[in-house]
Amino acid sequence: GRKDLLINFGGEKINPEEIESVLSDCLGRADLAVSSIPDEEWGELLVAVFETELPSDEIEMLKSTLATTLAPHKIPKRFITGTAIPRSVLGKVNRAELRRCLVED
Repeated sequence: GRKDLLINFGGEKINPEEIESVLSDCLGRADLAVSSIPDEEWGELLVAVFETELPSDEIEMLKSTLATTLAPHKIPKRFITGTAIPRSVLGKVNRAELRRCLVED
């Protein structure tokens, strides 16, 4: 596994690709990424970023679905929509750049 990819939330190691897969299955599309922002209490907070604008009712539906699918510590704490996701030339999420953008906002 790629340890550099893992997010530490309260001592729990989370693979963002696992969360992205569940979100993609729920939405039927893959224009999304999961990253984190620093948090004093928990270490890092999960953030789900979507390139498409999502209405608030769809985000609430996602939260409900994730609550039945994932462990509580794996559910993103923030949902950001309508934001470009930085990608490499191969189309993979540039995780370092995405995290930098989230921290700066």
